[in-house]
Amino acid sequence: MRGTPIAANRLRALLRKVFNFAVEQEIVESNPVTHVPRPGVEQRRDRVLSADEIRNLWTQLDDETPQMAAAFRLRLITAQRGGEVRNMQWADVDLESGIWTVPGEHAKNGMPHRVPLTDPARDILMALKTATNSEYVLAGARGKRQQSETTAR
Repeated sequence: MRGTPIAANRLRALLRKVFNFAVEQEIVESNPVTHVPRPGVEQRRDRVLSADEIRNLWTQLDDETPQMAAAFRLRLITAQRGGEVRNMQWADVDLESGIWTVPGEHAKNGMPHRVPLTDPARDILMALKTATNSEYVLAGARGKRQQSETTAR
């Protein structure tokens, strides 16, 4: 599988799991994939949007719902992950000082961190604040599972 290291590695991982299951169910005696090395070397790529792509995306977001447009624009402006932006709560945002504190439970590394809010980010947040009474900044952008968890509280 030359040229597709990710696909080759995922196929190996899938086969390994299937054979592990077969061993547990006593369908086969051993897993033949155990000693097969990962066939591909994965190279991580960084993809950065060009200024033209950012302008185009920003403009296209005018056709989306205000919540969805705000979610993507905040991701662009703050450079935060989608889950962190979707889980943003008003209690973690200080519009006056321009700081958003991402709690550790919403951060990928489990560590809380502070995100400076630029004037455009603060403008988006102020517009959202007047449009919602939810504890979440982007209540409409959260998935059904998270919405049901909030309702259950």
